[in-house]
Amino acid sequence: MSETIEGMERLDHTLDSLAAALSPAGRRKLGLKIGQQIRRTNVARIGKNIAPDGTPFTPRIKQKPKGYHFKYKSIRGGGIEKTVAIKSIVEQDKRYLVAEGGKHPWRFLKERMTTRIKPITGGKKLRKKMFAKLKATQHMRLVRTADEITLTFKSRTGRIAAIHHFGLRDQVGKNRSAQYAARPLLGFSKADRDAIDDLLLAHVAEGIR
Repeated sequence: MSETIEGMERLDHTLDSLAAALSPAGRRKLGLKIGQQIRRTNVARIGKNIAPDGTPFTPRIKQKPKGYHFKYKSIRGGGIEKTVAIKSIVEQDKRYLVAEGGKHPWRFLKERMTTRIKPITGGKKLRKKMFAKLKATQHMRLVRTADEITLTFKSRTGRIAAIHHFGLRDQVGKNRSAQYAARPLLGFSKADRDAIDDLLLAHVAEGIR
């Protein structure tokens, strides 16, 4: 085991020496390749909702419905089917549904319901995966010099990404804020480091030929 670790350390030292020996133009060219590779792998992980260390993102909190609705044939309405909206379900059994709908509870015969009870979310239907838009490459920016490559998010997208990446608190309404779970969006995995080493070796080999 110790021999394997020593061998890996020698390889890392060799790769560092090879990288240092490249010209500024060569390092910029290699940096672009590395940046594009890292961007691809991070985009793929964000799309799968997986952190750089391989752990899945904390699931989003389930939104509480703003109410419920269903179709109902009322006796008073001559049996015409109408859509009924209620605030909440107070209680129900096999025959009746008691709901909060106004000043007083409403009671409905279940046999007159023509559809199942559906929640009212009051907004867009949530996607199963988070950050569907955030993972788009046009929201990311690669900054490279002869010595380093930085992958970050652009402008307003960067603010939203930082809130989720670090798990910060942010306003979600006029007088309401929420604490977000940390969901690391950008980073390096072992596979990323191995891919960078492969790109460096391939780049050096290409220069030798």
